Amino acid sequence: MLIHILYYIGVFSFYLWFVWPFLFVFFLAYGIADLVKGTGKPVVKLALAGIWLLMILCSLWAPTFQNMM
Repeated sequence: MLIHILYYIGVFSFYLWFVWPFLFVFFLAYGIADLVKGTGKPVVKLALAGIWLLMILCSLWAPTFQNMM
């Protein structure tokens, strides 16, 4: 079940591969800056950075998931 979910996320993110690195770096830097300053909600921004990292990794592994199904 999880492999199927990761496969569909991977196919979706495979076609938008150029967007995810920019979002990951932006939210990671923004979350770390909020964490250092002590303002805002850095946990939400860092969680979003983690989601964008997941999208990057799923797009890298998407072709291998196709062979597993």
